[in-house]
Amino acid sequence: MKKIRILHVAQAAGGVDRYIRMLLKHLDKEKFENILVCSQDFLEEDYRGLVDSFERIEMTRAIGGNDLKAIKEVRNLIKKYNPDIVYAHSSKAGALPVLPISV
Repeated sequence: MKKIRILHVAQAAGGVDRYIRMLLKHLDKEKFENILVCSQDFLEEDYRGLVDSFERIEMTRAIGGNDLKAIKEVRNLIKKYNPDIVYAHSSKAGALPVLPISV
């Protein structure tokens, strides 16, 4: 049986970080492959054994010039992993994959 591949995108740590770790702890590893794309606020060691792949990109809370780079990186990672589901865990993370690159 093919695993369902979920690409989680998260910018804000804190409560989002705790929620994602709790979610990943309880998802069936036989049914789901989890990839985390997150900001520099997340620690890779916190996700060992919870995710199949960990990708850190520069994302900031404030809207600014770095967003174009983050959009491109998230889109490239979506192409790389070809997920069945993209799960955005914060408002900024949710906006990045859908914003036009030429803003």
